[in-house]
Amino acid sequence: MYLKEHKDELPYYTHQRGVRTAALLDRSVLPELSRLYGGAITMGQLCAALRKIGVDAVFDADELQPLLAQDLEEKLAKKAGDRVILAADPSAKAWLRSFCPDRAEEFAFVEDAQTRFAALTDGRFDKVYRISGHNSFAAEVKETGCADFFYNARELFRICKCTGANPTRLKESPPDVLGIDRKESPYDRILTDDHWQIGGEAERFTICADGREVSAVICRNPSQLKKALELSCDLIKLLV
Repeated sequence: MYLKEHKDELPYYTHQRGVRTAALLDRSVLPELSRLYGGAITMGQLCAALRKIGVDAVFDADELQPLLAQDLEEKLAKKAGDRVILAADPSAKAWLRSFCPDRAEEFAFVEDAQTRFAALTDGRFDKVYRISGHNSFAAEVKETGCADFFYNARELFRICKCTGANPTRLKESPPDVLGIDRKESPYDRILTDDHWQIGGEAERFTICADGREVSAVICRNPSQLKKALELSCDLIKLLV
């Protein structure tokens, strides 16, 4: 078995005349990319590297968080039950469907940032690259067609090596903007990008939403979810 890569497609389409390209970046890619380079890499440096390769527009996925928060609020308002199990990661959605079908009425599946980005920029770009530290989004990209290619930190590192676009040697360049109003939401902490972990205890906290306190639990593996289901809480976020 081997990982199918598309590292040649990124520089290829960025140099095609008349082909407008865009990249949506998750900050989750930065820790691994920094480890591969042996030094801290910022979002601005990564934006500069992609522009040097030839990508026309580079966006920060965090800018879409207000839209994701709005989507979450709407879904929570429609739920009839007292408790909601929230999942945005494709692997978390698949795990819940497979192993907790008896709790389907509690599920609240929130759209990924890439899906929102595709809807907002429909027709503006000919090729769209999704760059994230969450490998599970590669399957979502392929299944939904919300982007043309997916890259993780390892693939991006190889592309930068091949093209000479070393982010550690570039001056920071801010990401492009979509013009979304940045509004604080009580659910920002729930939607913040995060990773799963092996073992450990689930994170518990309280947020104030719509004038009431909501007890929330973030589960970073299925074992934590099983324990959380035994607790009295309003909102459970699952990361797999």
